[in-house]
Amino acid sequence: MKTVIFDLGETLVEETLQWEIAAKVAGVPFFTLAGTIGALIARGEPFHHAFAELGVERVSAVDHGYVVDTSVFYPDAIPTIRTLKDLGYRVGIIANQPDGIAEQLAAMDLPLDVIATSATYGVAKPDPAFFERVVADCGVPASEIAYVGDRLDNDILPAQSIGMHAIFIRRGPWGVIQSRWPEASQAHHRIDTLDELPAVLERIDAG
Repeated sequence: MKTVIFDLGETLVEETLQWEIAAKVAGVPFFTLAGTIGALIARGEPFHHAFAELGVERVSAVDHGYVVDTSVFYPDAIPTIRTLKDLGYRVGIIANQPDGIAEQLAAMDLPLDVIATSATYGVAKPDPAFFERVVADCGVPASEIAYVGDRLDNDILPAQSIGMHAIFIRRGPWGVIQSRWPEASQAHHRIDTLDELPAVLERIDAG
């Protein structure tokens, strides 16, 4: 195992502020938007359909002042990144994100070796081409990459399908709801917090 790649939203970053901004701009109560998104997740439908269901224009919070900085990271996120670097892993963030997020991440004081997004790639998860780009950017075989994410459909199953070690974190609305899906049994590795990650990687390395 050489490299650990993280998803961003609800894996490293807690997204409540993002959705609060989106709800305010769209003119709907935050709880209504959040509940609609939860229903769509449970039905296996794209979250952005929530705006159409509510009869409002789709909103990207990034276009209205939302910024990724240390204040929106989960408490265990940055310490885990630093721990993995101290243990000798190459660490990166590669996720489905709009224009501007890769630049915001690059401007932060984080020990990251790789930063990319679907906007910079021109292809989004769960398309296999996205994960092929991840492998190319990491410069090692897929079998030497661990991909950590909160979604079975977007992160875990497609990463495993090309030979990566995928680690499913059960948090955020996708992680909690999808952990009850039958497909959850196909996840080879599961954690509830990032504090558990080094031990999982050690077990993978030990075979």
